[in-house]
Amino acid sequence: KKIHPWIDKMVESFGLHDVFFIDTQGTVFYTDFKEKDFATNLFKGPYKDTGLAEVFRKALELPEGKVAFSDFKPYEPSYNQPAAFIASPVYKNGKVIGVVAFQLPIDKIDAIVNFNYEFEKVGLGKTGEVYLVGEDLLLRNNVRFLKDIDDPLVKISGTTIGVLKVENDAVRKALSGEKGRAFGKNFFGRPVLLVYAPINVFDKKWAIVAEIEEEEVLKGLTSIKENKVLVFIIVFMTMMMVTAIL
Repeated sequence: KKIHPWIDKMVESFGLHDVFFIDTQGTVFYTDFKEKDFATNLFKGPYKDTGLAEVFRKALELPEGKVAFSDFKPYEPSYNQPAAFIASPVYKNGKVIGVVAFQLPIDKIDAIVNFNYEFEKVGLGKTGEVYLVGEDLLLRNNVRFLKDIDDPLVKISGTTIGVLKVENDAVRKALSGEKGRAFGKNFFGRPVLLVYAPINVFDKKWAIVAEIEEEEVLKGLTSIKENKVLVFIIVFMTMMMVTAIL
């Protein structure tokens, strides 16, 4: 009762989905949002196999000040929407007394990756977009043209996060630690110019890819020099994106 107004304000200020306090026995004794996971046990309760339970167990074994991460996957208490968590152990007099965990906000990540949806203003034109892909080749953000994706699971779930798989050379190279530019095809089979790079998210490796349709890139351009300038702009834009996420 004393701390809830402060925690609630923090959640709102940072745009978090939820905050959890968990004791060493695995009981979730406080959450801000009070979903179905409140007052359950992460060792033996109904959510013992979830991302929250995974990140709790990791954090429980960490030294003071270290952070554990659980990557996006469906989370039943949040209506089976994809959820990712970070957590850290709480120490008192050199002894672990519990874990604090945060459920990361999908909307916040989407806003960063999509430049607050000001696509044309940042140079992505009418066909460009940026997306994140995890080691399982599944997307980690909702793409710009989500409503146009013709995939049954995407339409049912209303998200591409943890649902839509991206299997192209750019993603595979980025996940192997490479960065560069290439030509490929987008989600609709149209030719695109793309740039890619790896990013480290705690102990996970993701790929970040920016792409724009060739037809839009070449429209109105009259020389190879102009094409090179545009490629440089897109590469620079991607590097700025990596910096913003980290």
